[in-house]
Amino acid sequence: MRSQRGFTLIEVMLGMMVILTAASFIAPAFARDLILGRVMWERRLAVKFIETRLDQDCQSGFASVAPQLQTAIVNPPELAVVSGTWERDVTDIVAGELKSVVVTVRWKSQGHDTFESSAPYYISQVGVCG
Repeated sequence: MRSQRGFTLIEVMLGMMVILTAASFIAPAFARDLILGRVMWERRLAVKFIETRLDQDCQSGFASVAPQLQTAIVNPPELAVVSGTWERDVTDIVAGELKSVVVTVRWKSQGHDTFESSAPYYISQVGVCG
């Protein structure tokens, strides 16, 4: 009869094999989530910048909304780290009464060119935006 307590070498080896097998299935999922988390963080920054830019256009009024050349992003500074640029496309829908604004942010993410664009945002002469 055995009077010693503990695990045999075979039991320890089998336990380690089970743990390593489970870890090999779990580890890639964590790595993928970290990469996707970074991409989603960049997209949230781009969307926040677009919303801020459209709000500024609405607040500045109809007359001051004019086409703008591509510009290096000053705000938010986090997106400037990934060489982000933005551009604004202004189209007269009804001359002197209604303009359409589309803001696009472009940056390089994980070695790929990425962009996020707003839907057409309308600004009217009477001050209604949407």
